[in-house]
Amino acid sequence: MEEATAVQQEYSAAREIWKKFRKSRTAVSGLAAILFLCAVAVFAPLIANGKPLLVFMNGSLSSPAFSAVISPESSEWFVEKSFNFLIFFLPLLLLLWIFTRRMRRKFFRFSALFLAVLLLIPFLMHGRKIDKTPWRDIASAMKAPDFAVFAPVPYGPFETVAVPYRKPSREHWFGTDHAGRDVLSRMIYGARVSLAVGVLATGIAMSLGTVIGLFAGYKGGKTYLLVMRLVEIVICFPTFLLLLILMSIMLDYGSRQSILLVILVIGLTGWTGLCRLVRGETLK
Repeated sequence: MEEATAVQQEYSAAREIWKKFRKSRTAVSGLAAILFLCAVAVFAPLIANGKPLLVFMNGSLSSPAFSAVISPESSEWFVEKSFNFLIFFLPLLLLLWIFTRRMRRKFFRFSALFLAVLLLIPFLMHGRKIDKTPWRDIASAMKAPDFAVFAPVPYGPFETVAVPYRKPSREHWFGTDHAGRDVLSRMIYGARVSLAVGVLATGIAMSLGTVIGLFAGYKGGKTYLLVMRLVEIVICFPTFLLLLILMSIMLDYGSRQSILLVILVIGLTGWTGLCRLVRGETLK
């Protein structure tokens, strides 16, 4: 009896799911691809950046890329600052977990929350800052002992660095676009947009669909009919047309947060299918 009780206590549903998951090569390969995309999106400023990561000049050491991480040049400050925050938060969170894993979980949660609030302060205090210093020209003219360390892709996503439609080369691995911007750099930063829209829009739609579907299925009666009519109305909305209308309105008011608007529109119009599914399961 004691052995059976010990086995029951050691059983973990998450561990069993992970064992079954590892047996599928397709699932593991897909997870590896997703983690790689997430890593590229989070650490994009360390992979592609027109500003040096480290500069030693006139006897002083500085990091222009660090100040650009705190104050990104992009007008899409919500997405940029969210991912830049993770550059610092994720490694520190891992270190915190390593040093506190033998302590109580409450202490780890409190420490993680305190760390997140502490790291948010510089991001909230600093706004958009444009730095037009020609760092590559300065670095090429440096003489020992001065030096500058650039990212593997030494170009930013918004820099016009070459002639348009340049073919792939050693300088520009994927060539340049119609404006002379490095394509590889733009693809690396584009991973941020893809993840932000996919994760946040899906999260909004999933939350709304689950809550409204549960409410409609549980209450029934007139509430059920009213919610289903609301679902049918939302389904009739042309998402792309609604997005264009809202973007034009927001641009008139001076807003440049187009990605944030895309997330909200997709999230607020994409919950209907899940709502119907949850409503049906609730009725069962």
